[in-house]
Amino acid sequence: MTHEYRKHLLETINNLYEAEQLLFTSALNLVWEGELSHLKEAYEKGDVMEFNMKLLRSVNDPNVQKIVALMTPLLDAAESIKNLNRIADEELGWEEDNQ
Repeated sequence: MTHEYRKHLLETINNLYEAEQLLFTSALNLVWEGELSHLKEAYEKGDVMEFNMKLLRSVNDPNVQKIVALMTPLLDAAESIKNLNRIADEELGWEEDNQ
């Protein structure tokens, strides 16, 4: 494997994770404006809230469910490429607690 090929693999893995994060944010925005819109009054700007996939999987919005269905294959593909090519998180430029 050439250096350039490996460089593109690293870029691809990072792109897959970035795509998953963009989809997560999109799904979360839909949930916040849809099924969880009643909670907006309880929070002020700057409040910290923690959301996860379990929450996104639990909503009834079919649009959110379609987005969530795309996320797992992206992460699976990224992990598979990492494992197949013995790529460590450090090589991807990730800090240990930044995953």
